[in-house]
Amino acid sequence: IKVTVADLRFAKPLDIEMIKKLASETGKVLTVEENILRGGVGEAIAALLPRSIEVDILAIDDEFPDFGTQAEIRKELGLDAEGIATRAKQLITSSKT
Repeated sequence: IKVTVADLRFAKPLDIEMIKKLASETGKVLTVEENILRGGVGEAIAALLPRSIEVDILAIDDEFPDFGTQAEIRKELGLDAEGIATRAKQLITSSKT
């Protein structure tokens, strides 16, 4: 699959112009963060984009994950390479936009 990856480097301030430009090129955005979903960067990005842009947020629900190594926890949460690729493919093939 062909994707564009934007490394935000930090949560605030967001580079709004870059985000809007990249989002308008595809009409779809997948945000990935090892952080809690509520109040995270993904929600901030979704709030600034028009509804015509489909935004999928891959983050951690407000619950404690099981104990394990970082690799095991990332896999469980879908935050490993395989999980991110699966989520990206789902977004690309969705017909919302």
